[in-house]
Amino acid sequence: GSSPRREPNTTGSVDEASVTVATPMDEEAFARRVGVWFEREGRETVPDRAYLRQMNMAIALAASRWNEFAAEPDAVDRMHAWLDEVERRAKARGAKARAEAFALVRAWMDEVS
Repeated sequence: GSSPRREPNTTGSVDEASVTVATPMDEEAFARRVGVWFEREGRETVPDRAYLRQMNMAIALAASRWNEFAAEPDAVDRMHAWLDEVERRAKARGAKARAEAFALVRAWMDEVS
């Protein structure tokens, strides 16, 4: 879902429904971290193109999931729970690139929290 963002009403006050819940994570820093990965870091650190592609898809999925959770008051906790589950599933299937990518996203979240 999208977060409800409204302008102040004509009296200058903001009604209760318009308050956006802040998350205890620096979302811009997280976005920059993801961007650096796609810009150059991924290619510089992962020489195997197929492995990198799999990591890139997992990182993109995680960033998209964060966008879904970000407006919720428990966004960071939900994101960590989701990462735990998808990493567990990836390991169970032997999907090393995905598991590594989800662990990397968790580390980035921890860096900016």
